[in-house]
This record gives sequence, structure tokens and C-alpha cells, in this order.
Amino acid sequence: MVRAMGGMTLAVAMVLGAGCADDTVGAGTPGAACSVACDDKEFCYSGECSGIVGRNWTVTVVDVSTGATQPDGSEWDEDDTAPDLKVTVENNGDDLCETAVATDDAAPAFGDVCPVMFRIGGQFWVRVYEVDDGAAEDTLVHEFAWEGSDAIYELARSYPANLAVDDPSGMVSLTLKVVPAF
Repeated sequence: MVRAMGGMTLAVAMVLGAGCADDTVGAGTPGAACSVACDDKEFCYSGECSGIVGRNWTVTVVDVSTGATQPDGSEWDEDDTAPDLKVTVENNGDDLCETAVATDDAAPAFGDVCPVMFRIGGQFWVRVYEVDDGAAEDTLVHEFAWEGSDAIYELARSYPANLAVDDPSGMVSLTLKVVPAF
């Protein structure tokens, strides 16, 4: 499960691609069966079980969406426009990448690709910010966290599907694509 800021658990939805419905079906070559079911520390790629940690991956920030207004009902910006959103990605304390700011857009698509190497017991954070030109700091809208080995394995095993996560309030939705970099 994914843990949200404040210790709340998030709902995680995954839609698997055709031919990749379980651990015995190869994700790299759809329909290529693995000879055995992969364990929870592995994923199936081109008919082979492969380890998750110690491997290069890419994480793509596909899109994010927020409510039309802030949780308290106020407008995002002083000029009553939609929020100016950006997303940052962090792995084990290292900043990996930051999207450009999507101006006046409550549901921007990004496509930014971040290289990552997952570690046993690691931490992976994705933060969504609202950016105001006049503000001293960007405003944190929500942070999504995958902490500990089980959460990291779950994140990586979302491959090849897009991984959609929602904050507990339903105000912020995030879509990621996690892919091994062979």
C-alpha cells in the first residue's frame, strides 16, 4: 500500500495490460509466460523472473489532477484561475526530477521521465505543488510516499500498467508509469 502524508493509506488502482494479468505472464513480451510464478521481490519480463532492487528503472510522471478549488473551498490563485502545478520525484533522499510548471491547469499531463534505482527498505516520494509567482515558497498540495521494501516492490510490480493513486480525500490523483531500464 502507499502511505500518504500523515500516515493515511491511499487506494491504489492498477489496470493491467492485455496478456499481463499475473506473475506468470511476461511483461516485456506480452504473452511470454514465465516458467514459474515470480516471487514478491521479482517481476516477470520477457518470460523470465527478474529482481526489482539493484536494477535501473524509469518512472514517468504521466499526469496529476486536483479539485477545482482548494480543500477549504478557496480558489487556487488570487486571480481565480486553476492551479499552477508541478511534480517532484525523490528516491531515498535524492531529488530525481521536477516537472515544468503547468500554468492554470487542474489536470495537466506531463510525461517527464525520472531514472531511479530502488533499494531494499527504500523510500520513494512524489510531491505535487501549487506554484504562485508572488509566494516565497511553493505550496505542497499532496505528497505520495512508498516506504519500505514491500511498498517499493508493489510500486515496481505495477509494471507494465500505469499506476493511478488517489489521496484519501479524492482531491489529488496521480498517474505514474514504472518501467525497467534494460
